[in-house]
Amino acid sequence: MSTIAIVALAGCANEEVLEPIEPAPKVEAPTPDIPSVDLSFQAIVTEANDTLLIDALNGEYHPSPSISTYQLISETTGENVVMEELEVGDYLEVTYNGRFEQSNPPGIFVSDVTSIDAPIIDGWVKERGTPLVIGVSEGSFHPEEGATSYNLDFSEAEVDVTDWQGRNITADKIYVGNQIRVHYGGSSKSEDMTTIKATRLEDLREPTFEARVTTEYGTLIEVLDNQFRPDAGTWYGIIDQDEDSPDVFDENDQEITLADLEIADVVEVTFLGGFQDSEPLGLFAKAVRKLDKPQFEATVMEVNDDVLINIAEDEYLPSDTSTYELTGKEQNLVVLNEAQEEIHLLDLQEGATIEVTYEGTFNLGTPSQIFAHKVQVVENE
Repeated sequence: MSTIAIVALAGCANEEVLEPIEPAPKVEAPTPDIPSVDLSFQAIVTEANDTLLIDALNGEYHPSPSISTYQLISETTGENVVMEELEVGDYLEVTYNGRFEQSNPPGIFVSDVTSIDAPIIDGWVKERGTPLVIGVSEGSFHPEEGATSYNLDFSEAEVDVTDWQGRNITADKIYVGNQIRVHYGGSSKSEDMTTIKATRLEDLREPTFEARVTTEYGTLIEVLDNQFRPDAGTWYGIIDQDEDSPDVFDENDQEITLADLEIADVVEVTFLGGFQDSEPLGLFAKAVRKLDKPQFEATVMEVNDDVLINIAEDEYLPSDTSTYELTGKEQNLVVLNEAQEEIHLLDLQEGATIEVTYEGTFNLGTPSQIFAHKVQVVENE
């Protein structure tokens, strides 16, 4: 596996080199100090000549929900990314920073591109035996559209199995409920259930996921759309174990407490494993880290069936225009009025000044639609 950091266009002799191609996109690259949404997904190369085109894999995050195919643009140069020695059918892991070019197919700004040998499936063990029955996590690669459970058969090949510390173990040490990572080696369909072939299997101890804080003191969270879920639900309570765990950090990596988190903060949770019977289900976390997402101030222009906004001058722009339709996924979006009371997006008033915390997802259109984590009313006209 080789990693190509987009911020450095030249490296040592063994690194792949990124070279710009003409013409350059119209959108200017953001400055390095602007926050990034830092959303990663796995993709397959569909064109590898003068223009590199990729398709986001089934089940993975898509920068635009209805689009799979993208061009890649370096966030530091604003120019198309070219990676030597790539071929159609190669796999990549792409880190998207939230900015996009309104083209066909759309261009997305990326901070990192990693060449991987095969897609990785994150999931958990549902049944032990030969084969294992595994469930695939939300937001992970699904080899077969619509299928969430698969057989994982070890009978025909030697598979490298490791525990959470990287030590070799045998498959019989993988237990029901364990979080696992499967390095995909192909699949075969049957009447009952698709069987996955694996080249490697990792037993994970501490998977991570993104969530939003839903209470004033940061102890209740809702897992964001397209993220790993510790259990079947999306709502959880973080168990505060005082001195033991979790460790809580702000967006500058300074240690804080759960009580310092605010409603609608986006956090990365490191799951320690284990639950507590409560409503909602309590989970044990090793760490909770507040994420620094792009924010901008805007004016509400129209409120009809949709909300039309105009982003203020000198603010962060998701693309090369200041006018967008504003939306959000139900479990990802919180809208607060001046009194910090939760309201509906369509309750916004025309002329209001709002602060938007940007999710990174978009739909192309006239104007394009952008998704938000949080909308805070700053002032009503």
